[in-house]
Amino acid sequence: MTLSAKARENDLQFALAQLLGVLGDVHWGQLLVSVEDPEFQSVRPTTWDELARRRWVRLHDTNGPDLYGFTALGWRSAMSVTGRTGDPTIFARLQGLMAALSDTVTVTGRREKGATTIPALAQAIGADEDWVQNVLESALLEAVFAGRRATVGVDGHAVSVPRDFGTRHIRFE
Repeated sequence: MTLSAKARENDLQFALAQLLGVLGDVHWGQLLVSVEDPEFQSVRPTTWDELARRRWVRLHDTNGPDLYGFTALGWRSAMSVTGRTGDPTIFARLQGLMAALSDTVTVTGRREKGATTIPALAQAIGADEDWVQNVLESALLEAVFAGRRATVGVDGHAVSVPRDFGTRHIRFE
């Protein structure tokens, strides 16, 4: 029997919420879950297929049960689909991160790109370093603050901030 679109959507949301719940603030690349873990036993195999097709999770080949891990895109999508980006506490953290990143370029009058580190940003906003890295690597800021330039370069713990970070996109009509 084929599931309705709503049932499939609910299953996707459930799986993403479970993945976020298990992950906590740990870096998205450090978590692998088994389809046999108690939290995921009710997730249908076709849901895992859909998550992988969307590139929200990646299947890790093993000789045992299937293991899946988030991708950066999957973490960002999970934050959005589960409504976490609308949570006032999380939104305030995202705003603080935008401000901290903007501070790195406005101090030079936007004449030069800014540079900072994941630990410095985490300390500035009172968040876990892995959470900050998740946000930056997944481009969550750009998704949440659409209409503003919010992409940064991340290389390990080093963060490169373009001069136009945080500015509004100009659209000619």
